[in-house]
Amino acid sequence: MAGIGFKPINKENTAFSNGTIVASDLKRGNIVKDSNGNVRVVDADMKLHTTNLGGEYEYDKVDGDFGRFSFAGRSRQFC
Repeated sequence: MAGIGFKPINKENTAFSNGTIVASDLKRGNIVKDSNGNVRVVDADMKLHTTNLGGEYEYDKVDGDFGRFSFAGRSRQFC
């Protein structure tokens, strides 16, 4: 991760930041090598480095019904 500008941000070394983006859940079981020797990351979380994680960014506030979402023109109700 250091080679692409990311530094660890937790003591377990499972979350890294480049100052803008946080890549987390990078535990041993989520990093594998394929048959050609390429490193593959499975099930990682990528998010903006927000103030609650020690960063400088905030997500915009959203007004809306969070029990409902729309995907490809279909609407679903949760809750």
